[in-house]
Amino acid sequence: MDNNIQLSRHFTVERYSRAIDACEDVTQLRHLAKLLLGVWQQQVEATERYGAELLGRQYPEEKNSQAVQRTYHAEG
Repeated sequence: MDNNIQLSRHFTVERYSRAIDACEDVTQLRHLAKLLLGVWQQQVEATERYGAELLGRQYPEEKNSQAVQRTYHAEG
């Protein structure tokens, strides 16, 4: 665990980590994994957009549509 993570975030991560460890339902774990994958990709896109904005560049929209397609494909 990264020592730079704020204490409240560390507790949140720990709480959800324990809930995942306690889960024995494979279907539920698969659903959660896909949900987290989608949220992770949304965060990546937001970070890329913010970085482009800071650098005065335009974020390519086609990149967004490709990421959305990959996320929906993973859910199927």
